[in-house]
Amino acid sequence: MESQFVCEFRPTVKMIASRIRKYNPARWIILLVVGIAFAAYVLPAAIWCRFNGIWALYGLMGILYPIYGIFMPEITAWFSIRRFLKDTNGEGVNRVAFGDQIEITQGKTRLTWEYSEINQVLHLRHSYDLMKNKRMGVTLDPNGFTKGTFDEFKQFLREKRPDLNIPE
Repeated sequence: MESQFVCEFRPTVKMIASRIRKYNPARWIILLVVGIAFAAYVLPAAIWCRFNGIWALYGLMGILYPIYGIFMPEITAWFSIRRFLKDTNGEGVNRVAFGDQIEITQGKTRLTWEYSEINQVLHLRHSYDLMKNKRMGVTLDPNGFTKGTFDEFKQFLREKRPDLNIPE
């Protein structure tokens, strides 16, 4: 199968964090709200006790918990990339080839999709996702096309699937 377009890229923390914010908003928002509530509850008591004994630990947790809530998507993305690099022996390159079918290669994993399986195209801050269902999709880096350009690819996808809404 000769591919007309090839997208090869290394996932970045910003790319994965933006996916986490899009697909799992409740998890990090709840974590942030609980962290702020915990800080509001614990910090006044820790200050009143002048951070003596266990209140120093509670005070530190009251400060760090909301900070973790803010940066949870980035932290999770960083660990995800570390795990991905370990699984791919440091290579860490995603390759998506578009021809008669869509061929996705991530490390040792290789998948083949039909164009008819794509239900939605989403534009995230640093990438585009071709979604098969609510949770499964393939990420594309608009700057990662090694064969063809992203604008040519969007036109190609519009010809293959005229029913899809492809955001600019």
